[in-house]
Amino acid sequence: MKKFFIFVIVLVLAGTGFYFAKKYYDNEYLPQKILDENIEKQKNLYQAIKPDIPHKDNIPNVTDSQSSEQMTTQPYTAENTIIENITENYDILADAKLVTNDIVGWISIDGTEIDFPVVQSQDNSFYLWRGVDGEENSIGTPFLDYRCDPCFSEYNWIIYGHNIENFQMFGRLQDFMQEDYFNSHKTGTLIADNTIYNVNFFAYLSEKSSSPIYNTVFITLQDRIDYAELILRLARFKNNISAEELSHKRLVLLSTCNFEFEESRGILAGYID
Repeated sequence: MKKFFIFVIVLVLAGTGFYFAKKYYDNEYLPQKILDENIEKQKNLYQAIKPDIPHKDNIPNVTDSQSSEQMTTQPYTAENTIIENITENYDILADAKLVTNDIVGWISIDGTEIDFPVVQSQDNSFYLWRGVDGEENSIGTPFLDYRCDPCFSEYNWIIYGHNIENFQMFGRLQDFMQEDYFNSHKTGTLIADNTIYNVNFFAYLSEKSSSPIYNTVFITLQDRIDYAELILRLARFKNNISAEELSHKRLVLLSTCNFEFEESRGILAGYID
């Protein structure tokens, strides 16, 4: 009888151990393993398709006198020659386009790990759970709002990306919740429409996903001024720049979840210099 009770106890302990081991495997180990594999896969792919970007000192600026209607920023070519339009024989995102026709740009922030391709589809949910190659991937791919012009000819671009644990993808935008970090990371680079642009980040804010910050339709100059005023009014941190000045530039907004409150989004706003 004693041996029987010992056997039962051992069996119960073994069963309990197996239960918790399987629970850990299913709920923690396996999801983390899949996440790590997805991250590694996308990192390798990004590295393979990342365009060569010239030093920022060689990228031309947009003068303050150029309005958002004119937008005559000149691109920088591989041959170190400034021209009005890059020829058909040179495509900055050529390698990325071998992977997907949905590629519309590349965004990076100086001094950070944010350095990603930007894709666009007709549905904002498509790339939430797909890699840049279009295959299912839990970390998704930074994507341009479907309402925005992929040629970057309108007033603003809104780019979304996941906030993945350990600050992967757009998770590093959370660092901008600290004023010192915001003040020390204000520049980046955007590739769009076969053109390389300098980006100056001028504001960080937290807003709900339903915020009018996510507006993409601006018909008049006053519409742009009102929108710029909204950003500056809601900003947690901001540069010394006026809504009038911003209304004559093109804007780039990077958006991700920041878990500050229900449905909260961290938004880093920049303009093309």
